[in-house]
Amino acid sequence: MVYVGMLFGFAVSYLFFIVAVYVFLVPVKYSFYIGAVAAFVCGFGMAFSVSIRCWVILLLPSFTSSLYTASYVHSDISL
Repeated sequence: MVYVGMLFGFAVSYLFFIVAVYVFLVPVKYSFYIGAVAAFVCGFGMAFSVSIRCWVILLLPSFTSSLYTASYVHSDISL
């Protein structure tokens, strides 16, 4: 079960990387660093913690829905 959670965590972090690059238009360099941290946290978190599995499953639809992402794409907030 630990390996399945870890693989799912890495898959979720890759999905986050793709969304960050193509939807939020974050440069690939920064998305890579953010994706690496997300892979570490999601990979080990999904493998060993039930509460992190719950958080990821509940928050995943909000990152992929068009209504939620459209508000960030069209905002004028600069980092």
